[in-house]
Amino acid sequence: MNRNKNKGKTWERELATHLSKITGKSFIRVPNSGSYIGKSNIFRAETLSTEQIGMFEGDIITPKEWDHVRFECKFYKKISWNNLWQFDGDKELNEWIQQAEQGTRPYWFLCFKINNIGKFVVFPAHQSFYRFSSHLIYTPKSIKCTYTPCFIVSMDSFFENNINIIEELNK
Repeated sequence: MNRNKNKGKTWERELATHLSKITGKSFIRVPNSGSYIGKSNIFRAETLSTEQIGMFEGDIITPKEWDHVRFECKFYKKISWNNLWQFDGDKELNEWIQQAEQGTRPYWFLCFKINNIGKFVVFPAHQSFYRFSSHLIYTPKSIKCTYTPCFIVSMDSFFENNINIIEELNK
C-alpha cells in the first residue's frame, strides 16, 4: 500500500480516537474514506439516501450528536506557509478547503497535520462563535469556495474547548 495513504489513514484514526476520547462518543474513520463518493466517484451518491451519503461524507463517521459536522483530514510532510500570503493562496490548501466544504452538512472542519510542525483546524470565518486563542485569516482571491475567508487555528485544545458549542449546533 502507498506510504502516503497509510499516513493519511493513520491521521484519520488518530483524530477519530482523539474526538472519541474527549467526548466519550464514538467517532470512526470512514472505510475507504474520500474514495467512495469523493471526486470522480460522486455519481455513486445519486443512488444513496441522505443518511447513507452522510456516512460517507468526509473522513470521519460522527455520532448522532455531531451529525451536522463533517471532517476532512490531511497529513503532509510540509506546507508552503509563505504561499498563504500570496494573492492566490496555497494551491493545496485551496483544494483541501474546496473538498471540505462539499457535502450536505452545514458545518465542516478541515483538520491537517504537518510533520514536525503541528495540527491545525480550518473552518469558515463566519463561524467565529468557536473558542480559540489565536488564528490566521486565510482569504485567497482566486479560490472558488463558498466559505472564504477561513480561520486557521491550532488544534491544541480546540475541540476540547468547543465540544458544547458543536453539540449545541445540532439541536
